[in-house]
Amino acid sequence: MKNNISFLIDQIETGGAEKMLLRLADYFSELYDSHVFPAVESKGYAHYNVSRLNLHKFTKLNESGKLSKFYNFFCWLFYLAFHYKKLKPIISISFLERSNVANVIICRLFKIKSVISVRNNLEAQYRDKPKIIRKIIYGILGFFYRRADLIVVVADQLQEQLILNLRLNDQKLITIYNPQPVKKFQSLAKHTIKNSEIENFIKDKKSIITVGRLTEQKGLHHLIRSFRKVHSAQPNTVLLILGEGQLKFELQLLIDEMQLGDVIKMFNYEINPYAILDKCTVFAFPSLWEGIANALLEAIAVGKTVVTTDCLTGPRELLGYSIDCPPIKSPVRLACGSIIPEMEKEKYGGEDLTQSETFLAEELLYYLSDEHQYDGEHGKKIAQNFNDNLIMQKWHKTVNDLLINTETVSK
Repeated sequence: MKNNISFLIDQIETGGAEKMLLRLADYFSELYDSHVFPAVESKGYAHYNVSRLNLHKFTKLNESGKLSKFYNFFCWLFYLAFHYKKLKPIISISFLERSNVANVIICRLFKIKSVISVRNNLEAQYRDKPKIIRKIIYGILGFFYRRADLIVVVADQLQEQLILNLRLNDQKLITIYNPQPVKKFQSLAKHTIKNSEIENFIKDKKSIITVGRLTEQKGLHHLIRSFRKVHSAQPNTVLLILGEGQLKFELQLLIDEMQLGDVIKMFNYEINPYAILDKCTVFAFPSLWEGIANALLEAIAVGKTVVTTDCLTGPRELLGYSIDCPPIKSPVRLACGSIIPEMEKEKYGGEDLTQSETFLAEELLYYLSDEHQYDGEHGKKIAQNFNDNLIMQKWHKTVNDLLINTETVSK
Protein backbone atom coordinates (compact mmCIF):
# COMPACT_ATOMS: atom_id res chain seq x y z
CA MET A 1 0.00 0.00 0.00
CA LYS A 2 1.37 3.40 -1.05
CA ASN A 3 1.93 6.29 1.35
CA ASN A 4 -0.08 9.46 0.76
CA ILE A 5 1.36 12.77 -0.42
CA SER A 6 -0.70 15.97 -0.55
CA PHE A 7 -0.67 18.98 -2.87
CA LEU A 8 -2.39 22.29 -2.10
CA ILE A 9 -3.14 25.10 -4.56
CA ASP A 10 -5.51 28.07 -4.66
CA GLN A 11 -7.48 26.81 -7.67
CA ILE A 12 -7.13 24.73 -10.83
CA GLU A 13 -7.15 26.98 -13.87
CA THR A 14 -4.90 27.28 -16.95
CA GLY A 15 -2.07 29.23 -15.30
CA GLY A 16 1.53 28.12 -15.01
CA ALA A 17 1.41 27.33 -11.29
CA GLU A 18 -1.58 25.00 -11.70
CA LYS A 19 0.03 23.26 -14.66
CA MET A 20 3.26 22.69 -12.74
CA LEU A 21 1.57 21.45 -9.57
CA LEU A 22 -0.54 18.90 -11.45
CA ARG A 23 2.50 17.76 -13.41
CA LEU A 24 4.40 17.31 -10.15
CA ALA A 25 1.51 15.47 -8.49
CA ASP A 26 1.25 13.16 -11.50
CA TYR A 27 4.97 12.42 -11.35
CA PHE A 28 4.81 11.50 -7.65
CA SER A 29 1.76 9.32 -8.26
CA GLU A 30 4.18 6.63 -9.47
CA LEU A 31 5.50 6.32 -5.90
CA TYR A 32 2.70 7.66 -3.70
CA ASP A 33 -1.04 8.22 -3.74
CA SER A 34 -1.20 11.86 -4.82
CA HIS A 35 -4.01 13.94 -3.29
CA VAL A 36 -4.73 17.42 -4.70
CA PHE A 37 -6.64 19.98 -2.61
CA PRO A 38 -7.65 23.20 -4.46
CA ALA A 39 -8.98 25.96 -2.20
CA VAL A 40 -11.57 26.92 -4.81
CA GLU A 41 -13.50 24.59 -7.10
CA SER A 42 -13.18 25.70 -10.72
CA LYS A 43 -13.64 24.52 -14.30
CA GLY A 44 -9.95 24.22 -15.14
CA TYR A 45 -9.76 20.44 -14.66
CA ALA A 46 -10.93 19.85 -18.23
CA HIS A 47 -7.60 21.13 -19.53
CA TYR A 48 -5.55 18.44 -17.76
CA ASN A 49 -5.25 14.68 -17.50
CA VAL A 50 -5.91 14.06 -13.81
CA SER A 51 -6.83 10.38 -14.05
CA ARG A 52 -4.02 9.28 -11.72
CA LEU A 53 -4.75 11.90 -9.07
CA ASN A 54 -7.15 12.01 -6.13
CA LEU A 55 -8.95 15.36 -6.43
CA HIS A 56 -10.66 16.77 -3.34
CA LYS A 57 -13.01 19.54 -4.51
CA PHE A 58 -13.80 21.98 -1.73
CA THR A 59 -17.03 23.95 -2.22
CA LYS A 60 -16.81 27.51 -0.95
CA LEU A 61 -19.35 30.26 -0.34
CA ASN A 62 -19.53 33.21 -2.71
CA GLU A 63 -16.63 35.57 -1.92
CA SER A 64 -18.48 38.89 -1.94
CA GLY A 65 -16.19 40.63 0.56
CA LYS A 66 -13.14 40.40 2.80
CA LEU A 67 -14.99 38.65 5.62
CA SER A 68 -16.33 35.91 3.36
CA LYS A 69 -12.80 35.28 2.05
CA PHE A 70 -11.52 34.82 5.60
CA TYR A 71 -14.48 32.62 6.43
CA ASN A 72 -13.87 30.44 3.35
CA PHE A 73 -10.18 30.16 4.23
CA PHE A 74 -10.96 28.85 7.71
CA CYS A 75 -13.61 26.49 6.32
CA TRP A 76 -10.95 25.16 3.93
CA LEU A 77 -8.59 24.64 6.88
CA PHE A 78 -11.22 22.53 8.67
CA TYR A 79 -11.80 20.62 5.43
CA LEU A 80 -8.05 19.95 5.13
CA ALA A 81 -7.80 18.93 8.79
CA PHE A 82 -10.60 16.38 8.31
CA HIS A 83 -8.85 14.78 5.34
CA TYR A 84 -5.30 15.02 6.68
CA LYS A 85 -6.37 13.23 9.87
CA LYS A 86 -7.59 10.30 7.75
CA LEU A 87 -4.92 10.31 5.05
CA LYS A 88 -1.87 11.00 7.24
CA PRO A 89 0.25 12.24 4.31
CA ILE A 90 4.00 11.87 4.77
CA ILE A 91 4.61 15.29 3.22
CA SER A 92 2.51 18.22 1.98
CA ILE A 93 3.51 20.46 -0.95
CA SER A 94 1.80 23.76 -1.79
CA PHE A 95 1.96 26.45 -4.48
CA LEU A 96 0.88 30.14 -4.11
CA GLU A 97 0.34 32.32 -1.04
CA ARG A 98 -3.06 31.27 0.32
CA SER A 99 -2.21 27.59 -0.04
CA ASN A 100 1.28 28.09 1.41
CA VAL A 101 -0.14 29.67 4.59
CA ALA A 102 -2.74 26.90 4.91
CA ASN A 103 -0.07 24.27 4.34
CA VAL A 104 2.14 25.56 7.14
CA ILE A 105 -0.80 25.73 9.58
CA ILE A 106 -2.13 22.25 8.82
CA CYS A 107 1.32 20.64 8.79
CA ARG A 108 2.26 22.15 12.14
CA LEU A 109 -1.02 20.85 13.54
CA PHE A 110 -0.44 17.27 12.35
CA LYS A 111 3.39 17.27 12.55
CA ILE A 112 3.79 16.73 8.80
CA LYS A 113 6.73 18.04 6.77
CA SER A 114 5.70 21.08 4.73
CA VAL A 115 7.20 22.20 1.43
CA ILE A 116 5.91 25.54 0.17
CA SER A 117 6.67 26.97 -3.25
CA VAL A 118 6.87 30.64 -4.21
CA ARG A 119 5.96 30.95 -7.88
CA ASN A 120 5.74 34.70 -8.37
CA ASN A 121 7.60 37.94 -7.86
CA LEU A 122 5.98 39.14 -4.62
CA GLU A 123 7.75 42.50 -4.77
CA ALA A 124 6.17 43.33 -8.12
CA GLN A 125 2.87 41.64 -7.29
CA TYR A 126 2.24 43.95 -4.32
CA ARG A 127 4.10 47.08 -5.45
CA ASP A 128 0.88 49.04 -6.09
CA LYS A 129 -0.31 48.48 -2.51
CA PRO A 130 0.27 51.25 0.07
CA LYS A 131 3.54 50.82 1.96
CA ILE A 132 1.82 49.92 5.23
CA ILE A 133 -0.27 47.23 3.48
CA ARG A 134 2.87 45.77 1.88
CA LYS A 135 4.51 45.61 5.30
CA ILE A 136 1.51 43.79 6.74
CA ILE A 137 1.44 41.30 3.84
CA TYR A 138 5.19 40.67 4.11
CA GLY A 139 4.87 40.33 7.90
CA ILE A 140 2.10 37.74 7.66
CA LEU A 141 3.80 35.75 4.89
CA GLY A 142 7.16 35.92 6.66
CA PHE A 143 5.65 34.68 9.93
CA PHE A 144 4.21 31.56 8.28
CA TYR A 145 6.94 30.94 5.71
CA ARG A 146 9.64 30.88 8.40
CA ARG A 147 7.76 27.95 9.93
CA ALA A 148 7.80 25.86 6.75
CA ASP A 149 10.31 23.02 6.53
CA LEU A 150 11.46 23.93 3.02
CA ILE A 151 10.77 26.77 0.58
CA VAL A 152 11.13 26.11 -3.14
CA VAL A 153 11.42 29.05 -5.54
CA VAL A 154 11.41 28.91 -9.33
CA ALA A 155 14.17 31.48 -9.93
CA ASP A 156 17.38 32.45 -8.14
CA GLN A 157 16.32 36.11 -8.03
CA LEU A 158 13.31 35.14 -5.93
CA GLN A 159 15.59 33.81 -3.19
CA GLU A 160 17.19 37.25 -2.81
CA GLN A 161 13.76 38.91 -2.58
CA LEU A 162 12.44 36.53 0.06
CA ILE A 163 15.51 36.90 2.25
CA LEU A 164 15.24 40.69 2.04
CA ASN A 165 11.45 41.19 2.28
CA LEU A 166 10.30 38.24 4.39
CA ARG A 167 13.51 37.76 6.41
CA LEU A 168 13.76 34.09 5.56
CA ASN A 169 16.64 31.80 6.42
CA ASP A 170 18.57 31.10 3.21
CA GLN A 171 19.25 27.54 4.41
CA LYS A 172 15.54 26.78 3.99
CA LEU A 173 15.50 28.07 0.41
CA ILE A 174 16.16 26.07 -2.73
CA THR A 175 15.69 26.90 -6.41
CA ILE A 176 13.99 24.27 -8.57
CA TYR A 177 12.98 25.40 -12.04
CA ASN A 178 9.65 24.41 -13.51
CA PRO A 179 9.72 20.95 -15.13
CA GLN A 180 8.94 21.07 -18.83
CA PRO A 181 8.38 18.12 -21.21
CA VAL A 182 10.57 19.80 -23.83
CA LYS A 183 10.61 16.89 -26.29
CA LYS A 184 6.82 16.68 -26.12
CA PHE A 185 6.51 20.41 -26.86
CA GLN A 186 8.78 20.04 -29.87
CA SER A 187 6.86 17.01 -31.12
CA LEU A 188 3.48 18.75 -30.71
CA ALA A 189 4.83 21.80 -32.54
CA LYS A 190 5.07 19.73 -35.73
CA HIS A 191 1.32 19.01 -35.71
CA THR A 192 -1.17 20.91 -37.85
CA ILE A 193 -3.31 23.62 -36.26
CA LYS A 194 -6.72 22.19 -35.34
CA ASN A 195 -8.51 25.53 -35.04
CA SER A 196 -9.28 26.58 -38.62
CA GLU A 197 -10.14 30.14 -37.53
CA ILE A 198 -6.66 30.59 -36.06
CA GLU A 199 -5.05 28.92 -39.07
CA ASN A 200 -6.81 31.27 -41.49
CA PHE A 201 -6.05 34.31 -39.32
CA ILE A 202 -2.25 33.81 -39.46
CA LYS A 203 -2.07 32.28 -42.95
CA ASP A 204 0.27 34.19 -45.30
CA LYS A 205 0.82 36.82 -42.58
CA LYS A 206 3.71 37.97 -40.42
CA SER A 207 2.29 36.91 -37.07
CA ILE A 208 3.04 37.90 -33.48
CA ILE A 209 1.75 35.59 -30.78
CA THR A 210 1.48 35.81 -27.01
CA VAL A 211 0.14 33.16 -24.63
CA GLY A 212 -1.05 33.70 -21.07
CA ARG A 213 -3.84 34.63 -18.71
CA LEU A 214 -5.72 37.83 -19.54
CA THR A 215 -4.74 39.62 -16.33
CA GLU A 216 -2.99 42.86 -15.44
CA GLN A 217 0.23 40.95 -14.70
CA LYS A 218 0.67 39.96 -18.34
CA GLY A 219 0.83 43.55 -19.63
CA LEU A 220 -1.26 42.82 -22.72
CA HIS A 221 -2.58 46.38 -22.98
CA HIS A 222 1.02 47.48 -23.64
CA LEU A 223 1.37 44.91 -26.42
CA ILE A 224 -1.92 45.94 -28.05
CA ARG A 225 -0.88 49.61 -27.98
CA SER A 226 2.57 48.77 -29.39
CA PHE A 227 1.06 46.68 -32.16
CA ARG A 228 -0.58 49.71 -33.77
CA LYS A 229 2.92 51.03 -34.56
CA VAL A 230 3.97 47.59 -35.82
CA HIS A 231 0.94 47.25 -38.09
CA SER A 232 1.35 50.77 -39.42
CA ALA A 233 4.90 49.93 -40.51
CA GLN A 234 4.08 46.39 -41.68
CA PRO A 235 0.42 46.11 -42.77
CA ASN A 236 0.76 42.35 -43.43
CA THR A 237 1.12 41.72 -39.69
CA VAL A 238 -1.38 40.24 -37.21
CA LEU A 239 -1.38 39.76 -33.44
CA LEU A 240 -2.74 36.54 -31.93
CA ILE A 241 -3.52 36.41 -28.19
CA LEU A 242 -4.12 32.96 -26.69
CA GLY A 243 -5.60 32.94 -23.20
CA GLU A 244 -8.52 33.37 -20.88
CA GLY A 245 -9.07 35.73 -17.96
CA GLN A 246 -10.87 38.58 -16.27
CA LEU A 247 -9.63 41.35 -18.59
CA LYS A 248 -10.95 39.84 -21.83
CA PHE A 249 -13.77 42.37 -22.20
CA GLU A 250 -11.54 45.31 -21.28
CA LEU A 251 -8.82 44.26 -23.73
CA GLN A 252 -11.37 43.81 -26.51
CA LEU A 253 -12.64 47.34 -25.86
CA LEU A 254 -9.07 48.63 -26.27
CA ILE A 255 -8.67 46.69 -29.54
CA ASP A 256 -11.96 48.10 -30.87
CA GLU A 257 -11.11 51.62 -29.71
CA MET A 258 -7.85 51.45 -31.69
CA GLN A 259 -9.74 50.05 -34.70
CA LEU A 260 -7.53 46.95 -34.83
CA GLY A 261 -10.26 44.31 -34.59
CA ASP A 262 -9.38 42.80 -37.99
CA VAL A 263 -5.70 42.30 -37.16
CA ILE A 264 -5.77 41.46 -33.42
CA LYS A 265 -7.72 38.38 -32.34
CA MET A 266 -8.10 36.76 -28.91
CA PHE A 267 -8.75 33.04 -28.67
CA ASN A 268 -9.33 30.79 -25.68
CA TYR A 269 -6.73 28.35 -24.42
CA GLU A 270 -5.87 25.64 -26.99
CA ILE A 271 -5.05 22.01 -26.15
CA ASN A 272 -1.99 22.22 -28.42
CA PRO A 273 -0.69 25.81 -28.44
CA TYR A 274 2.75 24.57 -29.60
CA ALA A 275 1.56 23.91 -33.14
CA ILE A 276 0.29 27.50 -33.25
CA LEU A 277 3.51 28.87 -31.73
CA ASP A 278 5.53 27.04 -34.35
CA LYS A 279 3.61 28.63 -37.24
CA CYS A 280 3.87 32.20 -35.91
CA THR A 281 6.80 34.51 -36.59
CA VAL A 282 7.63 36.09 -33.21
CA PHE A 283 6.59 35.48 -29.59
CA ALA A 284 5.91 38.63 -27.53
CA PHE A 285 6.07 38.58 -23.73
CA PRO A 286 5.15 41.98 -22.21
CA SER A 287 4.72 40.80 -18.58
CA LEU A 288 4.97 43.26 -15.68
CA TRP A 289 6.18 40.56 -13.29
CA GLU A 290 6.76 36.81 -13.33
CA GLY A 291 8.12 33.84 -11.42
CA ILE A 292 9.99 31.96 -14.12
CA ALA A 293 7.75 32.67 -17.16
CA ASN A 294 6.50 29.28 -18.38
CA ALA A 295 5.03 30.58 -21.64
CA LEU A 296 8.35 32.23 -22.52
CA LEU A 297 10.20 28.97 -21.90
CA GLU A 298 7.72 27.04 -24.03
CA ALA A 299 8.23 29.52 -26.88
CA ILE A 300 12.02 29.20 -26.92
CA ALA A 301 11.70 25.41 -26.51
CA VAL A 302 9.93 25.22 -29.89
CA GLY A 303 12.48 27.55 -31.46
CA LYS A 304 10.65 30.87 -31.54
CA THR A 305 12.31 34.26 -31.61
CA VAL A 306 11.11 36.14 -28.52
CA VAL A 307 10.78 39.74 -27.36
CA THR A 308 10.36 39.97 -23.58
CA THR A 309 10.29 42.64 -20.91
CA ASP A 310 13.03 42.76 -18.28
CA CYS A 311 10.51 42.03 -15.54
CA LEU A 312 12.20 41.35 -12.23
CA THR A 313 12.40 37.55 -12.37
CA GLY A 314 12.29 34.93 -15.08
CA PRO A 315 13.31 36.25 -18.51
CA ARG A 316 16.96 36.90 -17.66
CA GLU A 317 17.51 33.40 -16.32
CA LEU A 318 15.79 31.90 -19.35
CA LEU A 319 17.61 33.93 -21.99
CA GLY A 320 21.03 33.81 -20.34
CA TYR A 321 21.39 37.48 -19.36
CA SER A 322 23.12 38.04 -16.02
CA ILE A 323 20.78 38.57 -13.06
CA ASP A 324 23.50 40.71 -11.42
CA CYS A 325 23.38 43.44 -14.09
CA PRO A 326 21.31 46.55 -13.27
CA PRO A 327 17.92 47.08 -14.98
CA ILE A 328 18.44 47.71 -18.69
CA LYS A 329 17.69 51.13 -20.21
CA SER A 330 17.47 50.07 -23.85
CA PRO A 331 16.86 46.76 -25.68
CA VAL A 332 19.47 44.01 -25.44
CA ARG A 333 19.58 41.53 -28.32
CA LEU A 334 20.58 37.99 -27.44
CA ALA A 335 20.88 34.73 -29.38
CA CYS A 336 17.15 33.89 -29.35
CA GLY A 337 15.57 37.32 -29.03
CA SER A 338 15.50 40.63 -27.19
CA ILE A 339 15.00 41.86 -23.65
CA ILE A 340 13.47 45.32 -23.44
CA PRO A 341 13.19 47.63 -20.38
CA GLU A 342 10.47 46.91 -17.83
CA MET A 343 7.06 48.34 -18.76
CA GLU A 344 5.90 51.54 -17.10
CA LYS A 345 3.40 51.23 -14.25
CA GLU A 346 0.74 53.34 -15.97
CA LYS A 347 -1.98 51.21 -17.49
CA TYR A 348 -2.61 53.51 -20.42
CA GLY A 349 -0.18 56.19 -21.54
CA GLY A 350 -2.45 58.33 -23.71
CA GLU A 351 -2.24 58.51 -27.51
CA ASP A 352 1.57 58.41 -27.63
CA LEU A 353 3.42 55.22 -26.80
CA THR A 354 5.53 55.08 -23.66
CA GLN A 355 9.26 54.54 -24.13
CA SER A 356 9.05 50.82 -23.31
CA GLU A 357 6.05 50.37 -25.63
CA THR A 358 8.10 52.01 -28.39
CA PHE A 359 11.01 49.65 -27.70
CA LEU A 360 8.59 46.70 -27.85
CA ALA A 361 7.25 47.81 -31.24
CA GLU A 362 10.72 48.43 -32.65
CA GLU A 363 12.10 45.06 -31.56
CA LEU A 364 9.07 43.25 -32.95
CA LEU A 365 9.55 45.05 -36.28
CA TYR A 366 13.24 44.06 -36.29
CA TYR A 367 12.42 40.36 -35.95
CA LEU A 368 9.54 40.56 -38.42
CA SER A 369 11.84 41.89 -41.13
CA ASP A 370 12.81 39.59 -43.98
CA GLU A 371 16.50 40.10 -43.21
CA HIS A 372 16.23 38.46 -39.79
CA GLN A 373 16.54 34.69 -39.72
CA TYR A 374 16.76 32.47 -36.63
CA ASP A 375 16.91 28.68 -36.71
CA GLY A 376 15.72 28.24 -33.10
CA GLU A 377 18.56 25.94 -32.05
CA HIS A 378 19.93 28.18 -29.28
CA GLY A 379 16.55 28.39 -27.54
CA LYS A 380 16.08 24.64 -27.83
CA LYS A 381 19.44 24.10 -26.10
CA ILE A 382 18.47 26.49 -23.28
CA ALA A 383 15.20 24.61 -22.82
CA GLN A 384 17.07 21.37 -22.14
CA ASN A 385 18.11 22.81 -18.76
CA PHE A 386 14.41 22.70 -17.82
CA ASN A 387 13.71 19.21 -19.13
CA ASP A 388 11.11 17.50 -16.98
CA ASN A 389 13.19 14.40 -16.21
CA LEU A 390 16.05 16.52 -14.88
CA ILE A 391 13.80 18.78 -12.78
CA MET A 392 11.61 15.96 -11.47
CA GLN A 393 14.70 14.11 -10.29
CA LYS A 394 15.66 17.20 -8.31
CA TRP A 395 12.16 17.35 -6.76
CA HIS A 396 12.39 13.63 -5.95
CA LYS A 397 15.78 14.05 -4.27
CA THR A 398 14.54 17.11 -2.34
CA VAL A 399 11.51 15.25 -0.96
CA ASN A 400 13.57 12.14 -0.17
CA ASP A 401 16.23 14.16 1.67
CA LEU A 402 13.55 15.89 3.74
CA LEU A 403 11.92 12.57 4.67
CA ILE A 404 15.27 10.92 5.46
CA ASN A 405 16.23 13.82 7.72
CA THR A 406 12.87 13.50 9.46
CA GLU A 407 13.41 9.78 10.09
CA THR A 408 16.93 10.42 11.37
CA VAL A 409 15.75 13.06 13.82
CA SER A 410 12.85 10.89 15.05
CA LYS A 411 15.24 8.02 15.80
